[in-house]
Amino acid sequence: MTSLHLIGMWSSRTVCALQVLGDGELSFALTVKAEAISESAKAKIEAAGGAFEEVPQKPKWTRKLHKERLAAAEAKSGKS
Repeated sequence: MTSLHLIGMWSSRTVCALQVLGDGELSFALTVKAEAISESAKAKIEAAGGAFEEVPQKPKWTRKLHKERLAAAEAKSGKS
């Protein structure tokens, strides 16, 4: 992540879908926000005094879901 930050591809507001894996060591506490995490990564983060916050996954776009959302919006606004 440090190298991504140096070349301008990562900031404190960068949002991307990722899974955190537990390869390597962690020597300081941090809070990780991600869609998924391996058990080993969660254990290492918590052992270092950090925390993990699960970010809800964005539902995949489908025609069916789109039609359901349109119908719900129309029903809410009173249109038929």
